[in-house]
Amino acid sequence: MGSFNPPFDCEVTVPDPLVPVEETLARWSYSNVDKPAFHVTPDNESHIIQALEYGRERRFTVVVAGGGNAAFVPITKNTLYLSLEKFDLLELDEGSQTVTFGGGVRAGSVLTYLAELGFYTVLPGSNAVGMSGFVLGGGGHHFIGLHGLTVDNVESFRIITADGRTLDLDSTAAGEERSLFKVLNGAGLGYGVVVSITMKVYPLSGLGMENNQFVTRRLIFPASEIRAAAEALVSFDHPAPKLIVALTCSNGQPGTPFPGTPFVVLAATYSGSKQEAERETAVLFEERLVKKASIAVTVCEPYVKLNDATDGENTTGGYKDINVAALNAISAGTVEEAFHLWLAFTTANKDANRTMLAISRFDTSFSETARRPGEFVGTRDRGTACIAMTCYTKPDLREKAEAFVAGVKAIVRRDNMKSVPRTVLNNMRPHTKLGEIFDEEAILELRRVKSLWDPQNLFWSPWLRDI
Repeated sequence: MGSFNPPFDCEVTVPDPLVPVEETLARWSYSNVDKPAFHVTPDNESHIIQALEYGRERRFTVVVAGGGNAAFVPITKNTLYLSLEKFDLLELDEGSQTVTFGGGVRAGSVLTYLAELGFYTVLPGSNAVGMSGFVLGGGGHHFIGLHGLTVDNVESFRIITADGRTLDLDSTAAGEERSLFKVLNGAGLGYGVVVSITMKVYPLSGLGMENNQFVTRRLIFPASEIRAAAEALVSFDHPAPKLIVALTCSNGQPGTPFPGTPFVVLAATYSGSKQEAERETAVLFEERLVKKASIAVTVCEPYVKLNDATDGENTTGGYKDINVAALNAISAGTVEEAFHLWLAFTTANKDANRTMLAISRFDTSFSETARRPGEFVGTRDRGTACIAMTCYTKPDLREKAEAFVAGVKAIVRRDNMKSVPRTVLNNMRPHTKLGEIFDEEAILELRRVKSLWDPQNLFWSPWLRDI
């Protein structure tokens, strides 16, 4: 990157035209990324305000980066890339049972910090994901059965708006500030720079884990036993609140037990005692099922390792996108059909053999009872999530990858014909229609609030695309 002398005092760089974009920005995926106009790394709120003023005067589009994992956010030659990596505040308030974290804090830092103090909060299943984007996009998490959706755990936001105002917003906000607070809870992309968020925390002791260890029952099946794995997954039609069950389809990478071979992992993660876990996952101990698995183990691991299983997917680079189909139901036949589509895609396109397909099931009882008027949540009653993560290094595979994901969603939604197709905001793809995320009334309200707080569209936002 070259030097740059902006009218504000913080680190600012301009991409060197001779340097590849991968060496210009650290992004989880480069599928929607060009070199920005410049890259700003503010040290404090004053620097943010100055950067926004500069961007507004010169008609740049501001993209706020809290973690760099949102592959659906376009970065273009007209982007003012605002990195919040120095906003790394982490502060527990035991009295109010809350934690406040800065806009640049990632999930792994929150998990470790709170665990060392005997607490936990809701957070994404990847240590590398930025917490602010996770909250603003309404992400799913390990404790959804116990504590509901992410938005059910937010206490307040500190945000800098397009005109440079700094606001502290919570549920007591009134008028259009209340409208903004509601939007930030699950649909908050493109309304300002969220510099910190305060969320509820819970004592780890309340989970009843032995030695603060969560329990995972894991069965690994060869591809030929997909039907058995699928039937076991769908048998968890009413999982316990502390339980999440997931079936993941992967190709063995070099250095793994199954290099070059497709396999299926069925894992049940329980945040409680081992005795409770074995009772709630009894089907995964049945001899008829265990015989079909290549590996069957029960593992107790420290809570701080909760997200370690996904660390292999956190590397930057390549072309990666995630999409979620939020479902009310799924059948074993549907799981099997989706698996075979995944297998055909990754077999025919070797460059995409790191593409994954995962289907998880969880309890929604708390989520459904926590519903609030005017909220921006479309998935409270959907206890099954189908996640397709495409991954490849050659950009000419984009069209085939999109066709694969569309095919997967069409398959898994057949069991949900009476439900409106839904995905999750922070797991959409670059061209996802807004109607998959919210209904038209909600989208119109999001546009109205956007026009009030960012009338010049300074911040990138998904809300102006087709419904």
